[in-house]
Amino acid sequence: VDVIQDSSAVYIVQDFCAGGELFDRIVQSGGGFNERNAASLIGQVLSGIAHCHHDVGIAHRDLKPDNILFKTSEVDSEIMIIDFGLAESVSTTMAIDQDQKDAPCDHLELQCGTPMFMAPEVFQKNYSRSCDLWSIGVITYMLLCGYPPYNGENEEEIISKVTRARPVKFPPEDWDHISDEALAFIKSLLQKDPSKRPSALEALKDPWFGVQAVSTHEHNKVKSRLGTYHSMNKLKKMASMVIVGEGIVTETKEMRSMFSKIDINKTGHITRDQLHAALLDGGDSMGNLKNEDFDAIFGQLDQDGEGTIDYEEFLAAIMKPAVRQNHDNIRIAFDYFDTNKDGAISVKELEAIVGSTAQARLLIGEVDVDQDQTISFSEFKAMMLKPDF
Repeated sequence: VDVIQDSSAVYIVQDFCAGGELFDRIVQSGGGFNERNAASLIGQVLSGIAHCHHDVGIAHRDLKPDNILFKTSEVDSEIMIIDFGLAESVSTTMAIDQDQKDAPCDHLELQCGTPMFMAPEVFQKNYSRSCDLWSIGVITYMLLCGYPPYNGENEEEIISKVTRARPVKFPPEDWDHISDEALAFIKSLLQKDPSKRPSALEALKDPWFGVQAVSTHEHNKVKSRLGTYHSMNKLKKMASMVIVGEGIVTETKEMRSMFSKIDINKTGHITRDQLHAALLDGGDSMGNLKNEDFDAIFGQLDQDGEGTIDYEEFLAAIMKPAVRQNHDNIRIAFDYFDTNKDGAISVKELEAIVGSTAQARLLIGEVDVDQDQTISFSEFKAMMLKPDF
């Protein structure tokens, strides 16, 4: 989350995960997880690994229940993937279609990981990021029945079974109550030939996860907050992005759920058509939000002009008003713009951010009550506290 250094030490601030390890929950569950909860959890793991593989450009290489933590003790708590000590760089530009998942630029050789969760090809020291998908298949199997698909009395026996990778078995006494979709999903990941496994993005589209629609309540909330966002001046929108970028906004399950449901392709980005369709799903119109207003909002959020918005951009638009109006958050946003820390935001400081003197003057003019060509903290705070309709 943050790194702080003084004259004698470096302090690393990390997220606090009070819910413990997935391994402990598997042990506590006795005979396996509820299938719905298992699907939700594996969906989160896949989303995280898809981000690693295709956005950040790393393969984890040691996915196992011990390296998946719960943020809270709740049954449906969000998870965090930890321990990237064995992670290795892979290409982010590599095509993700079936024919190119294992291109030469994704060639890994170090034999590493935990044998029970390692893919067969890792023992051959010739593998790709697809090894993470095998590991997720093993974890999914364990979640649903309480034991691994390839087990043994000792490490040597486990390695022997994993490297042979015979078709996974589902004993009826433990699997009769599990859906065919779950079994098919596991089989797709536990394929000995890595080129036949889906990518993380493809796996997220598996029928096992089903199609989740945006509820009417969520639809109305997103539409209302997008309308509010549209009515803000540009500086307030910029401040919202600063607040999100600084990690101040506490992510809620509701926010993540809304984003995930709209992001039907599970790419980590929402297209204009996806957001528009999600808003229309709750009714036959956009309500008070006109199509031209929607296009303007989407354009404002799509800062890189690629035709999509990411999760942080989404949060900036739908965060609760109370977050923007919090005094500490206002101060953090103000200090971001006040780069020379003289207590006022100048034209020069905004110009460095927006790239235009004229635009900087316009932004200041909308907030500069005393017309001194700068924005004081009190003026900035008044802007942030002003209701938007």
